[in-house]
Amino acid sequence: MKKEIVFVFLLLCGISLIAAAECGDVNSDGTVDIVDALLISQYYVNLNPGNFDSSVADVNSDNSIDIVDALLIAQFYVNLIDELNCQDSPTPTPFVEETVFAVNCGGSAYTASDGTVYAADTGFSGGSAYTNGASVSGTSDPTLYSTERYGSCSYSASVPNGEFRVMLHFAENYHTSSGLRVFNVNIEGTGYINNLDVYATVGNGVAYVTEDQVTVSDGEINIEFVTVTENALINAIKVDAIAFTGEPIVKFTVNPQNPKPGETVTVDASASYDPDGTISNHQVNYGDDYITNGSVTNHSYANAGPYTITVTVTDNEGKTASKSEDILVSEEPPPGTYVKPRYIATSDLGADPDDEMSWVHYLVSMNEFEVVACVSGTSCWKKSQTSTAMLDAKINAYEQAYNNLKVHSPDFPTPAYLRSVRGLGQTGYSMGDVGSGKDSFGSNAIIAAADDNDPRPVWIGCWGGANTVAQAVWKVQNTRSSSEVAQFISRIRVYDILGQDDCGAWMTKNYPNLLYIRFIGVYSWQYSDSWIDQNVQNHGPLGATYPDRVWANEGDTPAFMYVMPNGLSDPDQVTWGSWGGRCNGSKKANVRGMSAVTAESQYDTYYMYSDAPEGGGSISKWSSDIANDFAARMDWSITSNYSGANHHPIAILNNDSTRNVLRISASAGSSITLSAVGSSDPDGNNLSYSWSYYAEPSSAGSPSISGSTSSTATVSVSSGVTHIILKVSDNGSPSLCAYRRAVITAN
Repeated sequence: MKKEIVFVFLLLCGISLIAAAECGDVNSDGTVDIVDALLISQYYVNLNPGNFDSSVADVNSDNSIDIVDALLIAQFYVNLIDELNCQDSPTPTPFVEETVFAVNCGGSAYTASDGTVYAADTGFSGGSAYTNGASVSGTSDPTLYSTERYGSCSYSASVPNGEFRVMLHFAENYHTSSGLRVFNVNIEGTGYINNLDVYATVGNGVAYVTEDQVTVSDGEINIEFVTVTENALINAIKVDAIAFTGEPIVKFTVNPQNPKPGETVTVDASASYDPDGTISNHQVNYGDDYITNGSVTNHSYANAGPYTITVTVTDNEGKTASKSEDILVSEEPPPGTYVKPRYIATSDLGADPDDEMSWVHYLVSMNEFEVVACVSGTSCWKKSQTSTAMLDAKINAYEQAYNNLKVHSPDFPTPAYLRSVRGLGQTGYSMGDVGSGKDSFGSNAIIAAADDNDPRPVWIGCWGGANTVAQAVWKVQNTRSSSEVAQFISRIRVYDILGQDDCGAWMTKNYPNLLYIRFIGVYSWQYSDSWIDQNVQNHGPLGATYPDRVWANEGDTPAFMYVMPNGLSDPDQVTWGSWGGRCNGSKKANVRGMSAVTAESQYDTYYMYSDAPEGGGSISKWSSDIANDFAARMDWSITSNYSGANHHPIAILNNDSTRNVLRISASAGSSITLSAVGSSDPDGNNLSYSWSYYAEPSSAGSPSISGSTSSTATVSVSSGVTHIILKVSDNGSPSLCAYRRAVITAN
């Protein structure tokens, strides 16, 4: 009678049961009393409004429940988990309601030892399926790890909005050393796993499972696997909808993921939250005996090594939850990393079809660059420029190829980004359009890039005239102190194609410390018209915008190929040589521009870097590799599957997997061992090796190279500097290569 009165009282007063509910008591015999039944049932109904399982009991349209249904609901949950785990002194844990998505990636349907039914591969975009047949340890379900989806790819599934536990299953069944496969995992657009190297974590042939809690608010869960080095992979995915009994949720990021000793590491746990309250404290244990409090904290590690960062959050009820993440503190850069050059292209579009050609080539190469600005300007062949229409047309065509391109590299910039960084440079010709009131989108972009805190210099390619650069220099010269001007000049680099106005002469006359290259031999390496027709012009909407040759093909392309980060060179070392040519070690006086440029002599004497004695031969020596690279990139633009095109191998030099030049000190007469062991191909192609002596930038005599076509070579060096080029080539179609350079200084 007493309990009925309590029920009627609650009902008549209109008190929200969930506001009063803490979770009811369960009797020792596994039954529940009426008031507790009401509390328990309304609690679980409110956890999943509008989606409660009607096979258990009926829920009214206003989310309320009748007394009989309340008893059914409460007893259902009590019986299901035996004890509700929310008695008088609970330690809350997630309660799994159901598996909403489980897939055996790359494989067929499979029922796991825990009863989970994994569907045959579904819900994916991109990547390729593969059956490896490997024997995997550390799991009761090795079948899940015998298939995979590899390459940059994503999975999605429709789910109700709410909280989910995402379990990802990985096994490295191919590589047997670290650094050869590295990738990131994004869930719901947020980076959850960065620079994952499964082999470095657990070794070869061992199951590795990650678990994260994720919030979905758009009715679809999205999981992306993004290649950093070689190919991302995923063996299986399981997503469980979870209801919480009140514990807080820990979410945090660590930046950078691979710090050096002494570098500041930031842990941001501000995204942590409590489903039914507030977070009262964040504690961060950095794993080296340093513990601090705060939603955003900083710390630096004194020593290299692996560390585990643990974040513990406490809510307003005193409940806690923790989550950990491993990081590696190392003097070495993360595997597979390289420094992208910051690049601004200025082009006299409309003067000559070869600018349009070079834009197609540059657009399919943009994943290798940080594109700072795309600028349409003038030259001696086009003395006025009024719009960006031709540049816009190229970006529009790129947009039609973008979805294919990003399958092959996630680093391609979006069309929207390119539109945001494109604009006009100087609209008039040469120094006549430089001065007060002449600032342009292009000149302002140059100044802004040089002024920011990025340590990388800004490379500016002058595919036409250089007056947009000159306007930026003029503006800084007339608004800043001499020391500030010097700082600005030290931050920019210029590669000038042929000299198409007199502004280069003005800049180098006034600022002799400016790194300014004027290259003349730019027409020595080009492809034939028939090659272009077969490999470029018939390749989709972007290839269709590549015009027929009138005078020469792609005369402006060396301006960006010079800084292409393919492992061959360091652009600041102008004598070393790259796909954009090689320069003399000393600057040349009064390097004249094209015949239509007539006013440069007024700035005599000025000095610039220009072609080395071999001239255009320093580009043509790489011409077949340049052509194959371009052909493969055009294949990417029309191929929606990663497996449908060829990709560049990864060249390892003495265990270094970056694209940096390796500098080695030695004694004259000694032998140096160079190793490409660990080099790999993302498509599984066979690799061949070539070690060669690059004579022109070397001061030492030709060395003896033993094993010049093997993965390991021995070089006998004499006194001076010896440049050795490693070229790792695959047998795909077209054949692609990766370079590394060793610079050996022997005394």
